[in-house]
Amino acid sequence: MSEHTHTPHQSIPAQPVGAAWQLETTIAALEGGARAQALSRGEDALLLAVLHVAEPGAHVVVAPSLFGAHTGLFTQRLPQFQVSVDVVEDPDDAESWRAQLGESTVALIAESIADPRGDVLDFEEIAAVAHEHDAALIIDSTAATPALLRPLDLGADLVVHTSAHLLAGVPEEAGLLIDAGTVEPAARETPEVGQPLGEDTAARILAGLQHLAVRLTRQTENAARLAARLSAHQGGASRGVHRTYYSGLASSPCYERAGIYLRRGSGPLVSFEVRAQREPAAQSAAALAVVDLLSRFTHAGHRVTHPASSTHAHLGEDQQREAGARPGLVRVVVGDEPVEEFLAALDQALAGLPGATAAANVTPYESPAQDHEPAVPGRGLR
Repeated sequence: MSEHTHTPHQSIPAQPVGAAWQLETTIAALEGGARAQALSRGEDALLLAVLHVAEPGAHVVVAPSLFGAHTGLFTQRLPQFQVSVDVVEDPDDAESWRAQLGESTVALIAESIADPRGDVLDFEEIAAVAHEHDAALIIDSTAATPALLRPLDLGADLVVHTSAHLLAGVPEEAGLLIDAGTVEPAARETPEVGQPLGEDTAARILAGLQHLAVRLTRQTENAARLAARLSAHQGGASRGVHRTYYSGLASSPCYERAGIYLRRGSGPLVSFEVRAQREPAAQSAAALAVVDLLSRFTHAGHRVTHPASSTHAHLGEDQQREAGARPGLVRVVVGDEPVEEFLAALDQALAGLPGATAAANVTPYESPAQDHEPAVPGRGLR
């Protein structure tokens, strides 16, 4: 593997200037990469990233949150290409990653902001582990976008977006792979993976990228308000929230790390666990009740889901917990529209849970003093 500098090892060939090509050029520039490829499915971009560095017989190590979201890729599709996979036990611990390394390990794979719990990767530590072993660091940065964080500047070699929803501002199915040009491709014929992204979809994503920084600023501000409100519902057996997951909260174990890597804010993803009986079924029922009451705000861009019964329903209970999708977890991707009505509905939903009481002293949100830099509207965007 070549030295890890952001110098492309080959030039990008001339291509017709269509929307897909423009999108590839734009996202490569935004992420600080040498080249990019746009595909019609997000998981195909992740598969292609692995196959870019993995020959038959290769081994990769993946974070549990990413494994949980793409189990089929890691347990079925990659083995078809003779690539073996191990899941790291603790993605926050460099030694845990190091313990999984072997002679055939070619890549460590993680998320910049883990979905659904929002944990922030320790880039410095994990990149060092990867590169000491001459392995690539592959990062899924779907939950961050280049408006908040650029993994290639922090030691990553390949970046993927397995959804274009945050990039476009509207639901769009797409996969984007950005190559820093820091690793040599595997010595295999590049397999045909997936379909190129359609021109119409590429055009819509391009249009959304024009307002990415401004939109993510508002979404991040709204998410901070939501996290603060959820915190007000914690603290006792009669409160509706057991735990809030948001790296922008001082109570988060990722708060200090977010101050280093997410200086423009912690992003729009907020998750929380409802307080309910210990039985998983009761926790799921309580979480689904909250999701049902808040789902009417989808039109305002606030997406509320219950991962254990949706994106992670294919996993067993233990695997769900390892991936961060506990039975009582509710996941919110906050939109850029005003959140006052959403917060009022949240208060009502949580107070209505069995045994819960209304949170005392819920006051209008005031932005706390933060170490984070504000997002810069238009910075790095066309």
